[in-house]
Amino acid sequence: RTHAPVPEEFKDVDDQFCRLRKKLENYEHDRYAKWKASSVETTKEKLKLRLLRRQEKTGLLRVNFDQALTRLLREVRFFLIFDIPVPDEAQKIFDKAATYRHWVAQLDHIVTLYNSVLTELLPVEEPLVEDRIQKMDTALAPGLTELKWSKEDKIPDFIENTMKVVVDVSAVVDILKGNLKHVSAILADWCKE
Repeated sequence: RTHAPVPEEFKDVDDQFCRLRKKLENYEHDRYAKWKASSVETTKEKLKLRLLRRQEKTGLLRVNFDQALTRLLREVRFFLIFDIPVPDEAQKIFDKAATYRHWVAQLDHIVTLYNSVLTELLPVEEPLVEDRIQKMDTALAPGLTELKWSKEDKIPDFIENTMKVVVDVSAVVDILKGNLKHVSAILADWCKE
């Protein structure tokens, strides 16, 4: 079977397609180079941040895992899915993604408990647990001052020790609040009589 000759217009379309494909490849290469230069290097610096941060206005804590780290981990995951080569430094950070995720989850739990203790206590209740709050602050201090995401060998012990202290204080505050509700209910019943 013979094929009809290729129309002349097809050559123009083919040339345009080739030029467009080349532009897209160049654009992709430039974007990748910029990403590698900015994201990877910037993210390495973010590993030098402290684990926790105290909010200036409220005094409450928050986990200090920078969004640039989260973004890099997500981007590397997609690069690997699409078989795009990943720089060694980005791969090293990505290899610890599960560990970072685990630590962030644990620290979020600690921070949530700590912040709820501080926000739920009434001023008249604070003196009852003042020494325990001080103990929490002491346990949390390394995460606010010296421990950084890059000090991986010290983070698990910090989390374990801090978790014990904060969970203990939170449980005491929960008991205190429960007892207060119970006493209030008894007093309310007495007032009805």
